Amino acid sequence: MSSPPARILVVHPRLGYGGSEVVVAWIAQSLAKHHYVTLATTGAATLNQLDCFAGTQLERIGVELLTLEMPGLLKTVKLPAALRGSFFTRQVRAIAANYDVLISGYEFLPFGSAGIHYIHGDSSEIRASGSVDGHRLLSRLIHRAGVIRNVYLTLCALTAGMRQTAPSDIDVLIANSCFTAENVLRAWKLAAEVVHPPVPPTQCGLDWATRENTVVMLGRIERSKRTMEGIEIVRALRAAGHDLKLRIVGPLADKEYSRQVVNACHVYGSWLTVDGALRASEKSALLGRSRYLLHCKRAEPFGIVLAEAARSGCLCLAPRGGGYEDFIHDDGLLFEDFDHAILKFGKLLREGDAVLSERQKRLQENANLVGKEFESRLVDIVNVFITTSRLAKKSDVR
Repeated sequence: MSSPPARILVVHPRLGYGGSEVVVAWIAQSLAKHHYVTLATTGAATLNQLDCFAGTQLERIGVELLTLEMPGLLKTVKLPAALRGSFFTRQVRAIAANYDVLISGYEFLPFGSAGIHYIHGDSSEIRASGSVDGHRLLSRLIHRAGVIRNVYLTLCALTAGMRQTAPSDIDVLIANSCFTAENVLRAWKLAAEVVHPPVPPTQCGLDWATRENTVVMLGRIERSKRTMEGIEIVRALRAAGHDLKLRIVGPLADKEYSRQVVNACHVYGSWLTVDGALRASEKSALLGRSRYLLHCKRAEPFGIVLAEAARSGCLCLAPRGGGYEDFIHDDGLLFEDFDHAILKFGKLLREGDAVLSERQKRLQENANLVGKEFESRLVDIVNVFITTSRLAKKSDVR
């Protein structure tokens, strides 16, 4: 006799338009085929918006969306991420007893009991980096080791209702890449199972010879993505005689930094375009007719946009040392720093179409394998967790 469906709570502190949201949407969809799934978050996101962005069908298959409101005036205040997450944690813990399985789709969340946690980034990076729009001085103070940071973390723990800041051996950890799994082991001395995230559906795109000599930068426009560095790389290559155009695609996440990017567009307007956020179909069409994707963020834990672009037939260039090296095995596409990026990219541009086409096909084949087993691996992990939990409860009763 098969086990009854479980009540599963999948949580994300604030749904937007990034890689973690794609993962959360597909976690919910994969499990809803077998169990009752509720997706809890804050903010004004709808299932329809999430479906359009992630390529899921959560609204149609009956996933429940539970919006947890921030208390009082905090709804309108931009809080530092950890403090905002602490309020969210307190709300999640208040309803946790209503569910059989608790899954955090965005990093570790201290449920107060055993849970499953999908880890997107280097845990030490999560604790020590990141900036908050409008709070740059505050952000620098609270992310620098010292008394102020210790006070801040204590405040976060008190707000969350518990002092737990790291997982224990009763938790199940899933990492989005080997890069992330290594950092989890280093930070927490715990093993994480690597399950590559799902990649949104893409068009196969044009043959290499018929593609435009366009470079795409894809993702949120914010300081950590180093968009301005990408602009300067392409500008240097153009100065060396390479006829490249650059398209920057993604939501303007950091207003001050986005203003710099838009201003650069006004200066270099003939070859630089800032599109902002595009519909999934428009983004897919652009990748399908462009030759290159340039990614400048350092230590990217996975990089769904790189897998998406590679599947569409783009050659992807990125800094050495990131989760995307699980599928970018071509050393000619990886660079150390700004000058090395210009050197590597320039060398690539001097190769013939036949050679570039072969490199593109190999990368595309590798990227097509990424995330294919996400649903089956996730369902297996959750079912083992459910079985183990139910056996433990029976043992406690006896």
